[in-house]
Amino acid sequence: MNSSINKLLNKSMHLNNNALVKNVSYHPTLWFFTDITRNPDPYTILNQLPKNSGIVFRDYNAPKRKYMAAKMADFCRKKNLVLIIGADTKLALQVGAAGVHIPEFNKQTLPYLKTQKPKWIISTSVHDYRAYRKVNALGANIIFLSPVFETISHPGRRPLGRLYISRLVRKFGVFSIALGGINTKTVCDLSGTGVNGIAAISGFIN
Repeated sequence: MNSSINKLLNKSMHLNNNALVKNVSYHPTLWFFTDITRNPDPYTILNQLPKNSGIVFRDYNAPKRKYMAAKMADFCRKKNLVLIIGADTKLALQVGAAGVHIPEFNKQTLPYLKTQKPKWIISTSVHDYRAYRKVNALGANIIFLSPVFETISHPGRRPLGRLYISRLVRKFGVFSIALGGINTKTVCDLSGTGVNGIAAISGFIN
């Protein structure tokens, strides 16, 4: 485990211990979002993540997405990592993932999952209170608040900032993870926000 991952892990645990919403379901507090452009070889990160870390498999337009997801699911089972699939419930079911992530651009309805997959992680991206109202009906049990800080994933978008994040966490009352511009330096500014943990893309190697 490199020093960046170790620092982010320790910080995520600290945040969870002081979070507004208690982690009664033992959800991962440290999350890695795949991005084939920024991290062409995600296994350089996956091989160093501690067990019970969470992974959101994105790479929505990858030519061999099904193969990549199946390979990653097998790896995660062997390493005791928690994998959820972005924007594709069918693929998540096929590879035996732990759940599905619904991005802002794909607010699909998931009524059948609540009964057929009661233990599944259903996460979604939330950028403001209005967005949360739209996704609340999905029954999401994890929300990723983003972008907290400036990030190349959302060029030109104004970051939410720690004060607004704090207000959202208190208003929502849902297990929440901070995402966007998270690295070993910016993560220190999340203390006192009430979030349960952190997620990053390239922050694990900074």
